[in-house]
Amino acid sequence: MAGRVIRHNYRKFASKVVRASHEFFIDAGGDHRSTVFLAGGGRSGTTWIAQILNYENTYRLMFEPFYPKEVPMCRSFGPALYLRPDAVDPSRREIAGRVLAGRLKGGWVNQYNNKWYATRRIVKDIRANLFLKWLNVNFPGMPVIQLWRHPLATVASRMILGWETYVDPYLSQPALVEDHLAGVAEEMRAATDPFDQQVFRWCVESYVPLRQFAAGEIHLAFYERFVTEPESAIAGIFRHIGRTYDEKALSVLTKPSTQTRRRKSAIVTGGNVLEQWREVISGDRVRRAVRILSLFGLDRIYNEDTMPDVSAAYEMLGVKK
Repeated sequence: MAGRVIRHNYRKFASKVVRASHEFFIDAGGDHRSTVFLAGGGRSGTTWIAQILNYENTYRLMFEPFYPKEVPMCRSFGPALYLRPDAVDPSRREIAGRVLAGRLKGGWVNQYNNKWYATRRIVKDIRANLFLKWLNVNFPGMPVIQLWRHPLATVASRMILGWETYVDPYLSQPALVEDHLAGVAEEMRAATDPFDQQVFRWCVESYVPLRQFAAGEIHLAFYERFVTEPESAIAGIFRHIGRTYDEKALSVLTKPSTQTRRRKSAIVTGGNVLEQWREVISGDRVRRAVRILSLFGLDRIYNEDTMPDVSAAYEMLGVKK
């Protein structure tokens, strides 16, 4: 028991030392136009993709700056916050501007940064999906990427890690319900199974940006394509941010992300990495998940199949029902 306590305290101390060591840098990148914003759901692979983009350590990497628990400056954003694209909110705009211009330090945000003099930055965040378009409107000229991953792979990983399940933070925001969830609100309220709630959560996080952005305003990246068609997937994301594809970026594909290395319990052993969720999710749950996806029309993109229909996703961009 004493040994376990000592190891735990040592890891906490070592983590603090590592975070402190990442605080010594200069961010000379200017405003938000020097930033690439990478959004996605939790456990979708955003850390991995950020590291692929930063394969040569070109950028300052800012990790989850809109996480209110770790970043006091961003407490007003809260969990699952929805902002209409035309919302006038000077206080939050000022805070977001500071984040996107790199005027934010702290061990949490900079824990993966290895760039000591930066003129460009990547902001990677899994909590900005419901105000992503608001950021795009208020800070034009900043490339925006949304990473998608099969909902069942994402949900399996979240449940293995014991992630919180909820739908109330969505349903308690009248503007969000009115704009996007009116047709599914009752079904969401009736969902009591943690698995179903996680699928609804994935749908809301994915559905709102898909409806708000138009083609050309955002790049939709798909985790599965980075596994099966890496050169094409990387080249597409590089084009969107104005960079030339470099095959050196492929070297990062063989390395698990920092988050994966930290959380080995989220990895299911054996089999194709894209099929592993089938080992832990029953056929009944798969059918229930596809039905929930159909409520949003997202079964056009993901369903029982392993691979997404990328063309369907782009067809749905900016299309309001």
